Amino acid sequence: MDKYKSVIVKQAEEDIAETLEYISTKLFNPAAAQNLLYEIIEAVERISTFPYSMPTLKSDKIQTDIEYRRVEVKNFALIYKVVEEAKEVRIMAVFYGASDVVSRIIKRSED
Repeated sequence: MDKYKSVIVKQAEEDIAETLEYISTKLFNPAAAQNLLYEIIEAVERISTFPYSMPTLKSDKIQTDIEYRRVEVKNFALIYKVVEEAKEVRIMAVFYGASDVVSRIIKRSED
């Protein structure tokens, strides 16, 4: 089985950095931030190997030509899409899982 290249887009990198910074400095828990980072890396590795294994985001608000998928990492949702032509898994966002992930990814794609 071919492994897909994983690409973390700039906005998702910023999401990760902000989340880790918040956990480390505001919640005073650098160990939890480090553990979350490890789990994000593991999730990216997993979806690079099995890109279609995670469920798609279902909403009539999402354009049908873009298929976003979601993987849970602790309390966070890692949103990605598979770009078959490039054999890439593109990490598009990392949001707090309890937030309205669909609305947030739509808003981001419109910006």
